[in-house]
Amino acid sequence: MFWSDPTSRLALKLRRLKSRLGWASAGVTVRTAWPWYWRVASVIFLSSISLALAGWIYDAGRTFSGFAGEENARDVKVLRERVSSLEQELAAARATADTSVSQLQIEKTTQDRLTQQVKRIEDDNVRLKADLAMFENFLGSDAGQANLSISRFQVEAQREGGKYAYHLLVTQHGKDKGREFKGRLQFAILGRREGQTVMIDYPEKDGVDFAGFSVNFKYFARLDGILRIPASVAVSSVEVRLVENGAIRARQSIGL
Repeated sequence: MFWSDPTSRLALKLRRLKSRLGWASAGVTVRTAWPWYWRVASVIFLSSISLALAGWIYDAGRTFSGFAGEENARDVKVLRERVSSLEQELAAARATADTSVSQLQIEKTTQDRLTQQVKRIEDDNVRLKADLAMFENFLGSDAGQANLSISRFQVEAQREGGKYAYHLLVTQHGKDKGREFKGRLQFAILGRREGQTVMIDYPEKDGVDFAGFSVNFKYFARLDGILRIPASVAVSSVEVRLVENGAIRARQSIGL
């Protein structure tokens, strides 16, 4: 037949058309060529990932098996022992510091007491010298001359506001020596209150403590007491008077 004839013109045209369209051409494979350093980098990257994954798996296995828990328990035990040792050292240091502070306080208290004792001894020494001078004057005074004197007058402000302690020594010598003196003490207090100068006679005649300032003696007497002045008054000077039968027999003043 016409189609079975290989030499026919139609068959030749069909073979030419097939060869042009590539139907009979052999298969071709296209491959991309990588540089060698990229290949090396890829190998290193994959190896790193593999090692990291292996390490994680190893740690996970230790945790699941209980080995990591034992190590943590040992670490916690060591830390607790260290904390306990540090607490003991701190307690010892605090005890030493407390002992040192207590010893310093004891030494300071002892020093303060010794200072007070020395001051008291010095004051007693001054008072004894003054008493000696007074008695020498008392013994050597003229028998024909009457005399009443005040010595050793002191006034000290107390911690409580408005209170002042006074101390004085009164003597009677001369022709009145040995005669019983019956009188009282009177104080004239000069000060300032609210910017004004004030004069206060103490004690007041109608005051509750008026009788407490009576004085009776023959040769000498040491007198002590408390003056109660309004706290609003700033005292600048105090004068003491020895009064008998309404007359001032002796007086002495002191500034504050």
